[in-house]
Amino acid sequence: MDIQELWDKYFEIYKTEDYVSIKKCLDELVKFGEFDAFSLIGDMYAHGEGVEQSSKKALEYYNLALEKGCVKAYCHIAHLYYYGLDIERDYKKAFETYKIASENNIHIGYYRMACMYLNGDYVEKNYFKAFENAQTARKIGLEKANRIIHKIEGLKFAFEEGGISRVALQSKLFIGFPLASEVFDWLKEQKYIDKDGKTILTKEEYEKLFNGN
Repeated sequence: MDIQELWDKYFEIYKTEDYVSIKKCLDELVKFGEFDAFSLIGDMYAHGEGVEQSSKKALEYYNLALEKGCVKAYCHIAHLYYYGLDIERDYKKAFETYKIASENNIHIGYYRMACMYLNGDYVEKNYFKAFENAQTARKIGLEKANRIIHKIEGLKFAFEEGGISRVALQSKLFIGFPLASEVFDWLKEQKYIDKDGKTILTKEEYEKLFNGN
């Protein structure tokens, strides 16, 4: 079979979730040097689909994909370090690798950097940078980045007005009630508002979160 026939076969088999046959097909594509095939085998090892789960094997295949020019593999590698299943969790390596992905205009790279700035994973919480990275991720096609944007905008409204409600968030952010509730609950969990929606974040704490921006 030529490369196109093998990819056609792969997509047909993929629907059946016959991972043994999927792996065989990808192994054939690897012989042609197809970088997506290296990356997909990495996914199988990362998630234990048809093979024994192994982050080390996944990392091996993702690095081979990178060598062949698959820049998306940076995000897969970063995920392995971030979640640390059977390799040591390393937020520093994860952040640095997501950053490389973002420099290659990969939206997940921007999004995951936004998440790390939002949560304070490895880096200090910085909502200005979280917002900036989330906006870039959204601009290049990642809609779920809106969830980070809504949380930060919700915090700004709550601080400026001394409090916020689910209905007010729905109106100000132009979002549905379920998402407005998600933002409200996040603000409570972070102890930025009390159970009634009153802002309990001080000016100094607020300015620190935005790093003075």
